Amino acid sequence: MKTTKVVTSILAFVAAAATVTSVHADSHGSNLTGSASVGFANENYYRGADLGDDTIRAEVEASTDLNGIGVFGSVVTDQSIDGGADQYYISAGVASKLFEDSVSFSGGYLHRENVPGAAVGELFASFGLGTTLSPTGTFYYDLEDELWTVELGLNHKIDLEVAQLCLHGLLGETEATATVDRTYWVAGAKLTKSVTDNADAVVGLDYVDADGAEDDLVFTAGLTFKF
Repeated sequence: MKTTKVVTSILAFVAAAATVTSVHADSHGSNLTGSASVGFANENYYRGADLGDDTIRAEVEASTDLNGIGVFGSVVTDQSIDGGADQYYISAGVASKLFEDSVSFSGGYLHRENVPGAAVGELFASFGLGTTLSPTGTFYYDLEDELWTVELGLNHKIDLEVAQLCLHGLLGETEATATVDRTYWVAGAKLTKSVTDNADAVVGLDYVDADGAEDDLVFTAGLTFKF
């Protein structure tokens, strides 16, 4: 029953996303941009914690520009196929770029929820540098439990003509509780291939190493619709 429900929901999501991108492709005069994506992962990790196997992820994100300030929002859900807990992540914030777009800043609010489980509200702030390896840093602060998470990332994109390859790495440190810290790192690659003007096929492979968990390989595959 769980699998049937997930598959039905994902098919409806794909149909809706395809309709939205088709309509938007024919419209003009709007600076709203965004994407809708759906994909599969054989493992579900979040900040180094293993949340289960075989997960369907659906995501919608959008951004626009208001008087020179970027405004963005996203909704993400991870739906477990094998009967595990589902997760929801809802975020919104503002962003800006300086020095001819060589430095970017963003900040906002993240609501995350593990069902069944308590919801958590966090403030976040991040920066990015438009240099070699595109370094990024993101800081999260749990408003209720006063816990911190810090993530540092690198990525490099390579144009293969037939597809785009992105090599990426992430190092994170999170206060899982007031007395337990977890360090984790991820290294992987993602291959993106355009299938239409507004849709991409994406496959990825990540190696995950985290305190308190066995090292793991995570395979992902999905479709992204741009609008």
